[in-house]
Amino acid sequence: MDIFIPVIIVVIISVMLWGWSTALRRIPLKDFGIEKVEQVLKMESDEYRIQILHRGWLTNKEWAKLQKKHQSVLAENVKKQGSQ
Repeated sequence: MDIFIPVIIVVIISVMLWGWSTALRRIPLKDFGIEKVEQVLKMESDEYRIQILHRGWLTNKEWAKLQKKHQSVLAENVKKQGSQ
């Protein structure tokens, strides 16, 4: 029973840090690569694109969702850079 409370505390802190990193921490668009962000946002609606560019940040979760949604655009960009 003595080990139970510290283990619970460590688990709670770990979950909180993971949640902060993936869903709450605001990361500037330049950290993701502004060119990549602009390419992906071209595929999104005007409202969403303006919203993202206006606020100037994304969370890791939002960026991962956009990358998954537009994998083909990012793959083409990598191919173009590789052939140059």
